[in-house]
Amino acid sequence: MPSVPHTFLVDLFQDNLELLPTLLREVLHLTVPAYTEVRAVSADFTQLPLEFRADLVLVLYFDGQPVLAVIIEVQLSRKDEKRRVWPAYVAVERARRNCPTCLLVVCLEPEVATWAGQTIMDGNPGGISLRPLVAGPTNFPALTSIQAAEEPELAMLGVLAHQNDPQLIEVARDSLDGFKFLSDDRRKQYHEIVYALLRKAVNKGLLETQMLSQLKDRYKDTFQGYFEEGKAEGKTEGKADGAAKAIITVLRARDLVLDEPAQKRILSCQDLPLLDRWLVRAVTIPSVDDLFLDS
Repeated sequence: MPSVPHTFLVDLFQDNLELLPTLLREVLHLTVPAYTEVRAVSADFTQLPLEFRADLVLVLYFDGQPVLAVIIEVQLSRKDEKRRVWPAYVAVERARRNCPTCLLVVCLEPEVATWAGQTIMDGNPGGISLRPLVAGPTNFPALTSIQAAEEPELAMLGVLAHQNDPQLIEVARDSLDGFKFLSDDRRKQYHEIVYALLRKAVNKGLLETQMLSQLKDRYKDTFQGYFEEGKAEGKTEGKADGAAKAIITVLRARDLVLDEPAQKRILSCQDLPLLDRWLVRAVTIPSVDDLFLDS
């Protein structure tokens, strides 16, 4: 089953179709052909001898004709079998659309990005090779607040890519400043994910608690329930209460059906790492039942 970050990244491209050409131009510095439309098309390659499915396929069209097909694979860890099937994805999609086709691999870890970007040879002398395009920590830009306001999805990709980077605090702050122009629901969604990543960085010792506290004060109105940490400041119970309220806020903002047993389960949980996972998951799950899959 795909992880929550995997699902969120795929949805980010699928729900914001202009993110792909923007990334190709501004992150990978490629020339994008003139186009009038971007469509999400079938990512199913079942005409192959085995059943293969990519994460997402987006096609750029000009006046109804495909001009570029991009197969998007979100790769959060090394899986050598992927490098055996990726050339097949490209070959089938190129034959299907009759247009230039490339593979874009989105990674969040530097070592995975290095692995994914290696040229894939078919083994024949002078044969066909494929070098995937890779978007990851080494080439994702740290956007200014003005750039984040103009391209919030690219800013979110930058925050995710820099989550283990010492400059995470600066990346997060500029992105949060840029998100102020988004709709209330979308801003809250992105802010909750950014804060969950910052909390994770604090727990791993990559970020000082004092820095997180400063962000808390600066964005208190937006984070709302997550910062309602109880009367006993710093106690686990108060922090858990704030996290639980934030999860319920996100679920309600997405109009998911939240029955009384599920609400009680969330509010009674005192496991902060689990609550952090639930918060990130709450952004993308199709139903509240999926919130508790690992517990």
